[in-house]
Amino acid sequence: MFNNLLKTIKEKVSLFITTLAVFFSSCNTKAYASGLMGTKLYTGTLSLLKDGTTAMLVIVPVAGILWYAFLEFKKTTAEMQEQAQFGKQQKQIIVGILIAELLAGILTAIFSHYYGVSLNIE
Repeated sequence: MFNNLLKTIKEKVSLFITTLAVFFSSCNTKAYASGLMGTKLYTGTLSLLKDGTTAMLVIVPVAGILWYAFLEFKKTTAEMQEQAQFGKQQKQIIVGILIAELLAGILTAIFSHYYGVSLNIE
């Protein structure tokens, strides 16, 4: 089951990358390094990064806490054997939330220092 899921994800990711490659190879936009800082491409990319990290910092913990609460409710009504499984899933949710938050923080730090622009949430 896990192998099929992994194979499906791999196929979808490769299709997505191929689609992006075809799309970007068909674009005829010229970008020069000296004038890149003020372009819409640069400012739009920074806005997209800021919005993405903001969404990660807000949506992931909220969704994780709701899912954790749902599993806690199911755990109270489950049999003894199923309670261990729900406990394991709850631990995985907490680890996933921590990884997503750390990733958002690392991306914010990298992009703010690399580009010299602050991506702080206002």
